[in-house]
Amino acid sequence: MTRYNFGEPMSDEDVLVIQGVEYLMNPVGMRAMRRLLTMQQTVNPNRSEDEPITEAELDMAVELVTGAVRPEERDRLREHIEDSVGPQLLMQVATAVMGSFSDLDPTQPESSSGGSLPTGPASTDGALVAELTPSI
Repeated sequence: MTRYNFGEPMSDEDVLVIQGVEYLMNPVGMRAMRRLLTMQQTVNPNRSEDEPITEAELDMAVELVTGAVRPEERDRLREHIEDSVGPQLLMQVATAVMGSFSDLDPTQPESSSGGSLPTGPASTDGALVAELTPSI
């Protein structure tokens, strides 16, 4: 009799698609999580979008993206990035890869709600604090 049973078997493989080319991704295990947490510590959180992307940031993005795929796919992906992926697209891919870990990041607090919509009938944009606070 099984007393404890955790997680589901890994059945579907995650695939990273860049410019129509598919790369099999690594399963997200503790090794990948530790590596991501280490890399996040080197990112400048105060960088604005107006600042030019540095060579160090590009190198880190390449390492992050190539590290997310299976070892046998890395050389092919690195060559693809060097040949035809521009800096902005690379940063988008790296950001998405980092974002995929956010649900798994033990340092991130869980949200109790999805938040309000930025625009539309459910938006709180521009509302006064008194209007947002329900009266009891």
